[in-house]
Amino acid sequence: MPTESHESKLTTWQRPKLKSTERMQSERVGLLDIPHPAVLRYRSPEELINEFKETWGVFPQGVVLPVVVTDGLLFDFEELKLPRSLFSKKEGEYQGFEDTITAFGNNEEIQEIYLSVDPTLQFVITDGLHVVDIVGDSSQQVCVGNPRTQELLGDILAEAIYITLVALGDNYTKFKGVVIDAVDLWPQGASEGRIALTCFCKSCNEYFETFGKTQGLIKKFKTFPNPWNLVLQDRGDGIGPINDLPPNVTTDNIIGLSRQKGFIEIFGAEKNDLPKLKEYAEYLLLYIEARHKQTELAFKQIFENAFRGLKEQSPHFKKNPPKKILLLEGTDLSWTGGLQLKRLDNSKHFDEIWFNSTSPDMFLEQTPFRSYMWRRSRYSIDAFFQSVASAISPTKRATTGIANWPAEMIKTELLLRRLLTAIGSADNNRNSLAVLPPLKTAEEKSQRLGFVGVAFLSRDEGGHFIDGLEVKESGKVQRDKKEG
Repeated sequence: MPTESHESKLTTWQRPKLKSTERMQSERVGLLDIPHPAVLRYRSPEELINEFKETWGVFPQGVVLPVVVTDGLLFDFEELKLPRSLFSKKEGEYQGFEDTITAFGNNEEIQEIYLSVDPTLQFVITDGLHVVDIVGDSSQQVCVGNPRTQELLGDILAEAIYITLVALGDNYTKFKGVVIDAVDLWPQGASEGRIALTCFCKSCNEYFETFGKTQGLIKKFKTFPNPWNLVLQDRGDGIGPINDLPPNVTTDNIIGLSRQKGFIEIFGAEKNDLPKLKEYAEYLLLYIEARHKQTELAFKQIFENAFRGLKEQSPHFKKNPPKKILLLEGTDLSWTGGLQLKRLDNSKHFDEIWFNSTSPDMFLEQTPFRSYMWRRSRYSIDAFFQSVASAISPTKRATTGIANWPAEMIKTELLLRRLLTAIGSADNNRNSLAVLPPLKTAEEKSQRLGFVGVAFLSRDEGGHFIDGLEVKESGKVQRDKKEG
């Protein structure tokens, strides 16, 4: 018998294969999302593609480009008389919407081009399209449940698709679809425990009254406390939600979660009235289902409006219709998105769902999906650029809370803080690929196709971007300075 030391001399040891490394190396399909043209001021398409390869280990198969940003369109659309974004002009590395499409289309690494849209259209100032909360106050973003909004978004996307196909020329088959950013559709607010969700405009109210099971439901929420208080709490600086509400959640589950979180204390003596709490929970479930279906049908109509005529014009698109894609937060229920993730697994209206993966077990079994590599998906990114648009808008500087802020404070506190929050939400680490849900295979239930990496401003780029913004002093600040 050889001794242990003799055996070790005869053996060539091999390092064990690392499961995490194998999972990372299996990720071959990634898309590059560019959420705002500001990113393209500092890095060219080629630089972004190479940066993606350096970060993720693969070249991006495709790219996602925006058609609108918070302050306007990225292209001219004379028929609709909508404002063009201040960020649509050529500056730095950014060559404009059409030339950027052409540049990515001509790149051999890029085989797929997608367009993305933020459907809130905060630059549209038509009151009749704006979201309205439960007490009747409106916010300057459009309600996607309004049929006129759906027509408007369809027209914007149809024009953007036309411009894209022309810009791609012989590469037109690289156009693969449209992504709707469904992260923050329904704004919400709170004051002294009172929750104010949106939207309850005329179109939404009519929808709730005709949904089937919800006639008179809205009245149940026009009181305090109401069913929302079971799962939403006023934290003073925002709303603390319970998101663990999948389609199969029960009234007992809801009441249990509310007790566990301490939300139920707001009901006072009613917190021990189980029949009353169950009634509240039933109303809550009806509301969640109705809002989900309203949002789902709204997007179905927007996509139909956007893609009209493509199949008739092109045999290619008749055989390979553009994909209808939603970008969501990776939670069971997104309160600001109005959608339950698992309920979309049964939807026939969308071809793909993108969301940030919060767990390897959070996946869809029927609908293809991709993991979006940014925490809360685009939420913090959208919040930063919305703050930028508000800061440079004379109207919002005069009519919103930032009217009290000096221009320099807006830059150094509000915008810088939002920038750092967005940067801190990045999930751009190759190791993160190892903990994503399984890729789609014959053996796996998961339908994951790949991942989406996000290009955003670095700390230095963001600081330079903020410094270059023209933020004028509001009239109130100017008066205060004179009086001081």
